[in-house]
Amino acid sequence: MIDNHEVSFDTAADRTFELVDNLERDGLEAGSALAGALTVIFMKVIEGAPDSASALALISHCLGSAVVGASGEELMYESSSALH
Repeated sequence: MIDNHEVSFDTAADRTFELVDNLERDGLEAGSALAGALTVIFMKVIEGAPDSASALALISHCLGSAVVGASGEELMYESSSALH
């Protein structure tokens, strides 16, 4: 059985990689472009969370996953109930 959360995670990760690649191809300054994207993503997390603690928990979880991904390991969905 396909986990819809896993599909959503994988699809969003793939599209975000594409977005960042497109921003770089468009010649935007990488740091500013990433800061803008992260600001919008954090805003959406905070707006969608039931409370501040849940938003921070999800952001922390994602940062941990990003560290693993940056080390060369495949990004993998790991359930976090903060927003679902």
